[in-house]
Amino acid sequence: MQFGSLNGPAHELRVGTWIDGNGEPMEKPLQLADLGDRYKIIYCFQHWCPGCHSRGFPTLKYLYDNLKDKGFSFAVIQTVFEGFEVNTFDKLRFNQGLDRSLTHACRA
Repeated sequence: MQFGSLNGPAHELRVGTWIDGNGEPMEKPLQLADLGDRYKIIYCFQHWCPGCHSRGFPTLKYLYDNLKDKGFSFAVIQTVFEGFEVNTFDKLRFNQGLDRSLTHACRA
């Protein structure tokens, strides 16, 4: 497995299931190209992470509000590598409802 490198092109996301800004499943996975030729900010979090909610989401909202019209695109990935019973799609939709900057979100 090879990961991205500094000053090189980013590798495509390997996430199969995404929801759109309305919390509905997307027909096909989000590709980086779908975010345009802009700078991309991808925020990764876990639903049960207190720091993600107390610091991460407010920071994401600040960045979104201040950068969305300055050449930046945003996507959010809810990582699930433990706590599968807690980090669910319903929780992702709940989090998305709290912060409408989550226009593309997924559970990975």
